[in-house]
Amino acid sequence: TPQPQDSYHTPRPDGYTFPEIAAALREAAKVVKRQTPHANLSVIFHDWAVVPGLLFVRQALREDQAAAAQQQQQQLEGTTTHAPLSLAPDQMVLMDVLFSPFGAAEAKRAPLASWYKITVLYAYQHALVLLFVVHRDLSQRLARWLFPIVCHVLCALRLFPLHRSVDRRWFVATPDIDKCYIYWQFWKAVYSGEFQRN
Repeated sequence: TPQPQDSYHTPRPDGYTFPEIAAALREAAKVVKRQTPHANLSVIFHDWAVVPGLLFVRQALREDQAAAAQQQQQQLEGTTTHAPLSLAPDQMVLMDVLFSPFGAAEAKRAPLASWYKITVLYAYQHALVLLFVVHRDLSQRLARWLFPIVCHVLCALRLFPLHRSVDRRWFVATPDIDKCYIYWQFWKAVYSGEFQRN
């Protein structure tokens, strides 16, 4: 989990992993639930926050199921203990999401993305991963120099999202390439199989 000594002024080179962000959400939920035990907990996850948000919610629901089963067993045995604090939110809103949060059964009903859209997704996100690695490991100046070139090439090949409407002056603005860590963390987790373990 993020530590108190971490700050925006001294960022971690790799950023935070999705399980670390989910653990931080868990700690925040504990604080909220302890301070307002009878209030409903509503969570809103937008864009990249959806991945760690769903990891947090899924873990909280599993813990609630395990606690309910344990309490039921204790009632059968005639012993009771204090119910653990439930961290599962009462309401959840997902915004700007391109996949089903309900798993494979729901995903089968969703229309499949075209090969072109899949190619665009892979192309621009992997380009951002490459720029992030260059920024982190080789040279920040080189990464900032490469950023507009890579974006223009992707647009020319029609492999950049919204390539028709994007204002290309944005490409030469000073990019925050260190914020591309989220793409690095995502694809690292995909290729390492980390999502299957969580």
